[in-house]
Amino acid sequence: MKVLFLVENMACVKLLENLPQVKVILESEIVEDSIYANNYLKVGYSDYVINRAATMSKIYKFNRPLAIVLNQNHQPAVSKIIHDTSVRIIDNVVPRRLIDSPTYVTDYTYIANELTLQELNDIFGLTVS
Repeated sequence: MKVLFLVENMACVKLLENLPQVKVILESEIVEDSIYANNYLKVGYSDYVINRAATMSKIYKFNRPLAIVLNQNHQPAVSKIIHDTSVRIIDNVVPRRLIDSPTYVTDYTYIANELTLQELNDIFGLTVS
């Protein structure tokens, strides 16, 4: 299973780290050895991130579920990255700015402080032992 997470901030990653059976790929890992490392304002950054994430998702063939965590500002991510489920995690129901209110549709939307480990297990279809 491949799950695309679009997040408002990366604080929710701490919760994903509590799922050792899930392979998590963060946006920072995607750009770390590129010309875009530490420079998200550079022209082409979003296209690079989406294309690399799409390639990683396409070639991922392991038995563990995959979670790709990107910033929600990458609007074409939902349509370009191969995934089974898309999840948007927001900080607040009311957006602070227009950019925090994207027009794409995801399968699930959660408020960051209300997201639980049980809900993540349900998204990935994992059983708690």
